[in-house]
Amino acid sequence: ADKGSSDAKNIVNIVSRIGGMGNLIGLQRENMAALAATLDEVKIPAEVAGTAISSMFTKLSTADTLGAKAEEAFSQLGLSGEFMKKALNRNSQEAINILLSRIKTLDKESQIGVITNIFGNDSGTIRAMATLVNGYDRYQELLKMTNSEEKKGSMDKELINKCETTASILKILGNNISALAIKFSDALLPVVKLVASGFSFVIDIVDTLLSKFPVLSTIVATATTVFLLAKP
Repeated sequence: ADKGSSDAKNIVNIVSRIGGMGNLIGLQRENMAALAATLDEVKIPAEVAGTAISSMFTKLSTADTLGAKAEEAFSQLGLSGEFMKKALNRNSQEAINILLSRIKTLDKESQIGVITNIFGNDSGTIRAMATLVNGYDRYQELLKMTNSEEKKGSMDKELINKCETTASILKILGNNISALAIKFSDALLPVVKLVASGFSFVIDIVDTLLSKFPVLSTIVATATTVFLLAKP
């Protein structure tokens, strides 16, 4: 994140948006950063990039239930929804590589058709996925870079900077809770909503305290950052 045409803060912004779902599918933080950097290099906004990558994670984790159009699209790639779901559970990075590299072999018109049938009609998502497909070679280069020992250290530094404000920490917490809700069955969603309501009440109290006692904000931010970075 120190070199190249990507902006480190933008990359961390995107990673913070996709981190919850990325963790659930077992994708390493460095690999999330490579996805983020690939899109940031062509100046796709963090919000659009985050939505597109999260959509990819979600769709692939439920690939066997996406319907006839998606199954036909997978078939064009010599794949199936069931295969992609199992591949994601086995090795999320390998599954992403398989999908993107297979789409890349198609002509441009067919690429858009496959992307649309799997990921939907959102223009931002289509643009982001097309960028990952056609920039696949660059994406592979960035994967090697972000997984080098030097780059792992720089990612940690940027995450520390990102987590210095309480608002950023609570945003990351919210993203993780949202990702968990996607994975839960409908039967458990009422419980999740109840827990989320409890979090909202607690957060309101914390926000009031931090407004009145600014020094406390620094203490909370530091402690939470250490906790987040200590997680595997």
